[in-house]
Amino acid sequence: VGALGSPVACADVDALRRRLPPPEDDATRAAVETLRIEVDTIAAMTAAGSYPEAAKRAEAAVQQARAVAYRPVLAEALVSWAQLQARRGDNDGSIATYQESFYLARELGDEDTELEAALDLSFVHGQLLAQLDAGVHWARHARALARRLEKSNLVANAYRYEGIANGMQAQYPQAAELYGQALAVLDAQADDPPEGADSLRVFLDLDLFRIQLQLGDQDAARETGERGLAGMVRVLGREHPNTVMFAAEVASFDVDAGNVKQALESSRESVRVLAEVHGENHARTLNAKRKLAEVLIRAGQPAEAEAILRASTAVLLEQFGPEYRALGFGYSLLGDILYEDGRYGEAVAFFDKAIAFYENERGPTDEDTMAVRLRAIRTLLKADRAQEALTRAQAGFALLGDEVDPLARSVAEFYVVVAALASGDADPARLARAQEIHRAWSEASPTDWETQEMARWLRSQGVEVAPAAKPVAS
Repeated sequence: VGALGSPVACADVDALRRRLPPPEDDATRAAVETLRIEVDTIAAMTAAGSYPEAAKRAEAAVQQARAVAYRPVLAEALVSWAQLQARRGDNDGSIATYQESFYLARELGDEDTELEAALDLSFVHGQLLAQLDAGVHWARHARALARRLEKSNLVANAYRYEGIANGMQAQYPQAAELYGQALAVLDAQADDPPEGADSLRVFLDLDLFRIQLQLGDQDAARETGERGLAGMVRVLGREHPNTVMFAAEVASFDVDAGNVKQALESSRESVRVLAEVHGENHARTLNAKRKLAEVLIRAGQPAEAEAILRASTAVLLEQFGPEYRALGFGYSLLGDILYEDGRYGEAVAFFDKAIAFYENERGPTDEDTMAVRLRAIRTLLKADRAQEALTRAQAGFALLGDEVDPLARSVAEFYVVVAALASGDADPARLARAQEIHRAWSEASPTDWETQEMARWLRSQGVEVAPAAKPVAS
């Protein structure tokens, strides 16, 4: 019911004139009406998360539409089928189907279907395939058309999809700004909300929650996550795949609160439901498995987390290739697990894969690239490979120019000092420099995990270091 258009639209003469004329003969008109009822039914099933059955019916509807001598209904059926292809993990197939619908609708002057296909193309390219340029291109095309058609809800959704495309490429501030623009469009019509505004706000909360986590704003993320999950339960229901998936993402806060059992239950349920509706190897299911692995690590169950990450990473590599963005994080997580288990050689190998990924995707001075590089150096030191650690530390530090944050440069320099001393360099000036760097970090971020790591090393060298507050999670 919430998806029904406003009756005010019936008084919009321009919109009514844009509608394509129905078929002239009675038999074709009856066939088209039957097909449109089926397309609406498929849309309802898709919205309710009944993907397997909806997919069968959508594919059949396309075949029936091809046999009807009225091409507008084919454009509509193609969108329904493309949506289900994407949910089944057939991204290439969905793109081809969406494009057929888009260009057919454009030829026919069916602007509503053209707009829907453009929006969905932005989603597939920008989120499912993490292709920034294509995702932004289709989002902007959709936004321009939505503005011309005065469909403010779809203007907001186009901003959202452009934000998603940016977020998938770690352009978090840009994504947050685009989500803000989407909300501003909805706020401007708060007194007369456009169609689907409530549902769209819920999904914007989900997107904003993820960005706030990436930006390190834990308090804001917790508030947004709880509000978004409550809204999703209200709008979609507790058993909907999107609700289950989001509940698992918010579950990380249950771990922080000590409710590990609840976090694990939410994460496992997310994997189960998404595997049931999308398949074991769909990108959404694999992402849920990675989230489960993160909770398992924090819950002190690294062996199961390792098995899940190894399997899901192998599937991602096979399905999407070596540049898929989730691979870098998966590699670094595996490195962390192996490091904690004392398997330093294997840990370095996974850290190196993560470094290569991040350097290729974001460059050598990106925050994630530098962080994983330091973890590899620490691991080499643990493995008594001090000379190799020194060579890497020096090379990494040399990459960091004046444009890099001074504190970030200083921590890289700290590990040059550590590796040099481990390699037999007894210069007392090095130890003094390490203390100086630690003091600067302590003043700027007294509870930071990196600050605590520096303090632990200094104590191992016999240097007195004042105890600091409990560190935040790394």
